[in-house]
Amino acid sequence: MTEKANYPYWRVIIGFTLCPAAVALLIVSAMFLFSLFTGQDFSDGWEVFGGFFAIASIAALTALYLFGVPAFLLSLIYVWIKLRKSLWAYLLTFFAGGGGAQAWALLPVAGTEAGLFEFPGAFILGAISSLIMAFIALPSRLEDSSASG
Repeated sequence: MTEKANYPYWRVIIGFTLCPAAVALLIVSAMFLFSLFTGQDFSDGWEVFGGFFAIASIAALTALYLFGVPAFLLSLIYVWIKLRKSLWAYLLTFFAGGGGAQAWALLPVAGTEAGLFEFPGAFILGAISSLIMAFIALPSRLEDSSASG
């Protein structure tokens, strides 16, 4: 009874649902830093930093639009089985996140045989972001040894 009251449903749902947006922000940030440190000529600093925030916002919203559905469905499964920090939970989120992202990318688009888009890195990006989110969003294991998780 206390387990149900103490489980952070919203933290897990929101955290795992936002995984695609976090990946997009990380990629855009890496691209931005790479362009700063490789000696790109920028005419106006305001354009650079303002452009970064605009592109990062658009990338995060696009990633959420494209991969938000499988991320949300997986988060509901994680909440339903009440995942807690453990090796099993980390392995599950790693393979489910990667598999969900890859399967979603390969789903055929209406009227064609091709998938949504051909992106071979969908598995690894989904898997790694889900694993990192498992470390952040999942609650600690129960103190009671009779409970499994």
